[in-house]
Amino acid sequence: MIWVTYTGKRILRNFAPVIALLAVPFVLVMLLSWLVGVTEHQRQQLEGFYKLPIICEVTDLHGNTGRPITYNYAYLFTEPGQPLAEYAKNVRLRKTLYFQLDGEEQHLVGVNAFDASEAFLMGSERSVSSMQPYGEHMLKGRDRILWVNQTWLYSSEFKLGGKITLTVYDNTEGSKRVTESFRIVGTFVSDKKDFLVPWGTICEMAQEIGDAAYYTRYTEIIRFTLADNRKLAEFKEAASPYFSEIDVTADQHSSKKALVIHDEQYRNSLLSTQRTIRLMEILAPLFSVLALGVGFLTGFVFARNRRKEFFLLRCLGVRPGIVLRLTVTEQLLFCVLGVAAGAFASMPLWQTPPSVLSIILLALCFSLGTFVSVYLLLRVSLMTPKEE
Repeated sequence: MIWVTYTGKRILRNFAPVIALLAVPFVLVMLLSWLVGVTEHQRQQLEGFYKLPIICEVTDLHGNTGRPITYNYAYLFTEPGQPLAEYAKNVRLRKTLYFQLDGEEQHLVGVNAFDASEAFLMGSERSVSSMQPYGEHMLKGRDRILWVNQTWLYSSEFKLGGKITLTVYDNTEGSKRVTESFRIVGTFVSDKKDFLVPWGTICEMAQEIGDAAYYTRYTEIIRFTLADNRKLAEFKEAASPYFSEIDVTADQHSSKKALVIHDEQYRNSLLSTQRTIRLMEILAPLFSVLALGVGFLTGFVFARNRRKEFFLLRCLGVRPGIVLRLTVTEQLLFCVLGVAAGAFASMPLWQTPPSVLSIILLALCFSLGTFVSVYLLLRVSLMTPKEE
């Protein structure tokens, strides 16, 4: 075990150069850890982008949402088996009828979720309070229940849980009036005094008031969230036969509709992250080539600075093969120690440290580069010693 004694003395005699030699593979492993960590972080970001809500809404050809949607678009997204239903979730629908209260015309708004109503700002649907067992899930039913403005309720003769009778109508010519009794099951805080009823309830009343086919398909908004962001391109292709492009020059009374998909931020963020991941995936194999080159240079500098030591060993009768074996073994030992230290130090820095296989590959490339440079330099130097 002459090489153990030789290497030990070498470390004690030249401590600073040995530390510098250990630092090279150590830094390489740390850089590899950084590369793997950044790539994994970008992949996690990518998964997060896939979960971002992409809001879609049906508009007229001018991009406006104020005009009623009088065709059967709602069923494309809400009825199971329809061509676009699998791509949509959290579909929001709203329909408005009218009634007289205290000499003023008021709105009876049918919604399938509180945030479909204009009575709320973004996020203020949390200000809704309901009696038990009533809640937002009841808005998908057909019960004669309603939610009213809290300020109005406290100033009126009606009470929570009580009933109110309304005569409901539509402003369309020839429509009838329908009288219905509703139970007040909840209140909300808002500047608007709309009465909110379930979507199914407003549809049934609309059929009684006017033409059933027209009113069943009538909705003021269709707004939804894309169910799976990965299927964005597929959804756009599936929806293209049913919707036209936005055209500000189109007839304002056109019955055609456009589909606005608010995906600009999503697409920009997604493309940027995907480009970063592709770059990191390209750099990963090049890192082995870098390790090979750094190993070659390290071995060259190491062997070149110790030529006098090698000549002395030759003068003492040590064969060239033994000198080469001692030198390469020493280099391999320093490489293993540096790589192990780098792998250990990088573990707390990244949630996903480099794989064992990638570290082994890095060590092999570094060692191969070192071996080649040492072999070539020693082969020349030991054959023709120079006087210095």
